[in-house]
Amino acid sequence: MELTDLARLPGAADKNFEALTRAIVSRRYGRLGTLRERRNQPGVEFYLHVEHPGVLGDPGRVWGWSCKWFILGKDNELTSAQRSQIEDSVAKAIKYVAGLTDFVLCLPQRPAKKDEEWIHGLGPANGISTKLWAAENFDAELSGYDELRSTFFGELVLSPDTLARAHERSVAPVKARWVPPLHTANHVERRIDRALLRSTSFDWLAEHTDLIAGRSGALQDALADIDDDATRTAAEEIIADLERFVGELRAIADAGRDLRPIEARERADDLQPPTTSPRKLRAFVLKLRKQRLPVALAATGLGAMPLF
Repeated sequence: MELTDLARLPGAADKNFEALTRAIVSRRYGRLGTLRERRNQPGVEFYLHVEHPGVLGDPGRVWGWSCKWFILGKDNELTSAQRSQIEDSVAKAIKYVAGLTDFVLCLPQRPAKKDEEWIHGLGPANGISTKLWAAENFDAELSGYDELRSTFFGELVLSPDTLARAHERSVAPVKARWVPPLHTANHVERRIDRALLRSTSFDWLAEHTDLIAGRSGALQDALADIDDDATRTAAEEIIADLERFVGELRAIADAGRDLRPIEARERADDLQPPTTSPRKLRAFVLKLRKQRLPVALAATGLGAMPLF
């Protein structure tokens, strides 16, 4: 298997490489913990908190995967610029991924032996383990997942032209009866879209998540105005709870909108609602109102949101 064949697929080669890596990790190791990511994640494309013992170790370990689409020269040696990028990714992963224990560098080609030794030596000085995934590793990780191998490297791969021709054939019988201006979406169609995990069905989730994040941010900005220590402590707990919840919702929405429905479903199954109960939130809002703080309005709106 040649990972460089990913460059033949539609879209950017580096994004295809990331998609393949994420799909492998999600299917092979998703049951062992929570797979997380966010847009512009520093250092790694995604990371996994181990919650169940297994091949990734005991609960508490945190694995991060960094994908670098480096096409090597004839001697398979990393350039100084490529080494700098790898060092920067390791440093940022350690800084921004709390509790990181294992850093996996994913490359489409196996580098020279001296570069492998250098990669494996990056972690110990910082208290983490560094590992390399190259073509042979991906081949092993794909064992038993023939649908992934076929999707990325086999006959199931669809080019834009092939997909367009297939679409033309499928709509030909009804094309004469299809009048786009007369088509309107209704609640039944929207429910079907959600049931089928179509990418557009995640827009509503992203919008509601942004609303929760906005009100949580307003509460964060108002912390300095809260003089009562008990009320401020309660606000900090609520903010931390919401930030965790918002992060998980964003991960679900991003996976669904980026055409990763299986990952979106797995994340939704693992989603934990806020631990802050509506009753506790109402009591907190009453305290804010007694102190005549403007942020009480934003906090009141949180309790009325359908996702809360």
